[in-house]
Amino acid sequence: MKNILPFAFVMAAAVCMLVGSCASKADTSTVKIDAKNLDGRELKYFRSYNGVTLAKYTPAELDADSSFTITLPTEGMEYIRILAHDPDRNQSIITKAFYVLPGITEVTIDPLADDNVAVVPPTGNSLDGQAAQSISGLYDLWWSLATGRTDVLDLKADSIPATAIEKLDTYADSITDAYACASPSVRKALERDASLMKLMVFSKCVYLNRKNENASEWKQELALLREKTDMNNPANALNPYFGESIVRNLYAADIYTDYQYPEGLSADSLLCNLTEYFQTTYSGKTAESAIGIMLYNDADQSTFCHSAPAITERFKTLFPESALIPLLEEKVADNNAFNHPEESSDIVFLDNSRIRTLAEVLEPYKGMPVLIDIWATWCGPCRESFAHAGPIQEYAAENGVQLLYISIDEQPGIEDQWKRMARYYKLKGHHLLINSDIKQEVFSTFGNNGYLTIPQQAIVDREGNFILCPQEIAVSADFAPLRTLLDKM
Repeated sequence: MKNILPFAFVMAAAVCMLVGSCASKADTSTVKIDAKNLDGRELKYFRSYNGVTLAKYTPAELDADSSFTITLPTEGMEYIRILAHDPDRNQSIITKAFYVLPGITEVTIDPLADDNVAVVPPTGNSLDGQAAQSISGLYDLWWSLATGRTDVLDLKADSIPATAIEKLDTYADSITDAYACASPSVRKALERDASLMKLMVFSKCVYLNRKNENASEWKQELALLREKTDMNNPANALNPYFGESIVRNLYAADIYTDYQYPEGLSADSLLCNLTEYFQTTYSGKTAESAIGIMLYNDADQSTFCHSAPAITERFKTLFPESALIPLLEEKVADNNAFNHPEESSDIVFLDNSRIRTLAEVLEPYKGMPVLIDIWATWCGPCRESFAHAGPIQEYAAENGVQLLYISIDEQPGIEDQWKRMARYYKLKGHHLLINSDIKQEVFSTFGNNGYLTIPQQAIVDREGNFILCPQEIAVSADFAPLRTLLDKM
């Protein structure tokens, strides 16, 4: 297996630094970020909250000196991931994850430097600032399996679970061995994260082999690996994938033989089922992470289950000291706004029952310019783009442009959710839910060889000619490029 070891082994050759463990216990941890040469990149980060990592990015508000400070109340180790990305997608993404130890952590971000993100931890041990990022190799393995891409271990070719486990053990050990000279608390955190990521990758292998003759062997091996992982270790909640992916994958493995949720299972029923499962399967910090992050995501992904506010109250009773509570209370307010939206005559829902062609959809707007927005309720980038709809609506009102939102949702019973979401985001204009008759035409017209990436925008002029907008325009917060196209049309 030596030929498949990741780059992490190279680091093991470095001379070990004689440093102690973490700095003395402090009430807060401070992360000081100094950004240079961002050249249009936007800086975001996500972090842990008293040991529970919430993997949702927040924009960093840089001061005049291009610096930013994050203060984390802590009793021990925390976690942060920084992202510097170009919203126009012209430059490479820069990202770095690191464990935050008590004391002051200094971070320098410079795309022009050899080390794009340099982290100097309170211990002075450079390995402490690099360790958390090293598990990205295991995440890449999972992503390769999830997307069908080639994985470096060729796990998809394994028909015997023990072989896959052996490969993963060797790979994970190579990562942790490279940090043998990190501070003890960092080594321990990295070993825990590596074991969790190994479980995450292997659960995907089990899913891929769920219909094979030896599917039961894969599932038994998963159960053994799960026992070795210590799922109720409170430190698990620091892993960015624990509350969002790992425990949900295990729920599917425990409850459904084919990993698939039954057809017709409502989002509300699933939320209630998951809450009961997490509460009975896990305890303490791990249960707090599993339930709390699920509730946060329910609102963040605009699902807004009716039962979420009541479950949030239950969460507050179970975990009264949770640092997630203020965040969840904000989401309850969003939930109430979503499920009780204000009616508006500026938001019109079209009847799709008699529409058979796209030409019929556009016929009422003949002689006027139309801006078409293709989206879906499940599309995160679509929902993010709605936050920037204000300038578009103002331009449309001032210039006689008709706004037409076409949703490609097909889920049974989605109509109510579709309407509530349009009202919640105050999407003034006409709204159409596709039907089976126009689906193929919509995908071929606005997509590429039948493959449609959303959000997608198109402009139709007064003569009926239309152009597709570049993909980056649909997701950009900058209205200027779209305005230029609208002016030309």
